[in-house]
Amino acid sequence: MGLFSWMVIGFCVGWLTNYFFKRRCKIIRAGRVFAGVSGALTGGFLSNVLFYGGPLNFTFAWQSFIVAILSSILLVLFSFFETRQRKYSY
Repeated sequence: MGLFSWMVIGFCVGWLTNYFFKRRCKIIRAGRVFAGVSGALTGGFLSNVLFYGGPLNFTFAWQSFIVAILSSILLVLFSFFETRQRKYSY
């Protein structure tokens, strides 16, 4: 799988997160999409390095697909918990 497919996977994960957890702040919504894309890219590169010995593999690989989805979900969940509203006591 290549860079474009990982970016599409990450965009879909970030968009689905924004679809289910709606917020009014557009910066947070854009940040979740960015977190999804960056998580999928990171997971895709790591899976190719671990399973195939090189950073790019242009054939379809299930390992790369699954690792890209899982890392994208993990990074979006991390960004979700980091951006939730907190009540500060002054």
